[in-house]
Amino acid sequence: EEEEEEEEQEQEQEEDELGTGSSQAAKGKPQEAKNAEASTSQAQVQCAYADMTDEQLVSRFMEVSSDSSELKKFKEEDPVRYLEVTMRIKALKLKSPEEAQAEIEAAEEERRKKQEADIKSTREARLKRGLELRRELAKYPEETTPKLQEGLKPFFDRTAAYWTEAASELSQTSGKQIRRDGFNLAEARYLEVQPLLEEFQELLRIEQEEDLLAEQEEERRKRGDNQASYSASRPREHK
Repeated sequence: EEEEEEEEQEQEQEEDELGTGSSQAAKGKPQEAKNAEASTSQAQVQCAYADMTDEQLVSRFMEVSSDSSELKKFKEEDPVRYLEVTMRIKALKLKSPEEAQAEIEAAEEERRKKQEADIKSTREARLKRGLELRRELAKYPEETTPKLQEGLKPFFDRTAAYWTEAASELSQTSGKQIRRDGFNLAEARYLEVQPLLEEFQELLRIEQEEDLLAEQEEERRKRGDNQASYSASRPREHK
């Protein structure tokens, strides 16, 4: 009987231990999920700050209190940049609103000029490559060279007479076989030239997109200058 009682006590103790372990595991799962969500949110915030310029961060935190949770997160993620941004904010707050706005606009203008210089250097590289492609394409006769965005069938239909004549000189076949051989010759030329044409087309596309963006930026700047001129020309009210 004593042995049976001891076995029952040991079994009860094992059940209690198993129950405690499972309850702790159940409690641990929600905590793990919370930690995962927190780390994901933290990574998203860090990525958002990394994508912003210093001017954008200054504008974002200009009216935020120094003990705000968002500013504390920024300090934890990038302490060096936090120090630079907060020092600029303090310097701006010591100035009048007009002076602070003028400094922000000057910094934005400097950033825009740097961006334009980078685009110009990239554009010069593209121009050089475009000239190289033109020289490569000039090696082929114009009447037997595919045009930009021209498919294989339209290319052969346009130049069929040349390729069938070339095929008849190369072989002694006639009829439909000559046309098939001519098509094969046209296809070989098409595949040879097409990579050059596709690269040249891509350069043109990038150039057109940048020209459009430059026009839009110029229009926005003109609208901003017009609004500033209108505000400056308005008479001030006196009490």
